[in-house]
Amino acid sequence: METYQNTYYRQEQQAQQIMPYEQPQYYQPYGAAPAYSELEQEDRDKVNITIAIVSFLVPLAGWIISAQQKHEKPNAAGIYSQCAWIGFVLNLTIRLIMAIA
Repeated sequence: METYQNTYYRQEQQAQQIMPYEQPQYYQPYGAAPAYSELEQEDRDKVNITIAIVSFLVPLAGWIISAQQKHEKPNAAGIYSQCAWIGFVLNLTIRLIMAIA
């Protein structure tokens, strides 16, 4: 059974034995998160205002969109969910006021 260090050193030695004209292959350690560039991170954090408005007006659609995008764009998904909850509570409040009046 190989340990993590033995596996890493073996992979490093294999990378050094590659011919100089070949592209070396680098391996990420087990469990390491992928590194995102700043542009990719900014793209992940963008919130589409149209989807936020639709989430506010149709809360069910907002929750579905939020569930779809929670892994790709976690910050945007949270905003869509918040818009959906605000729209739901506001709609419920208006309906209660209209029922009383």
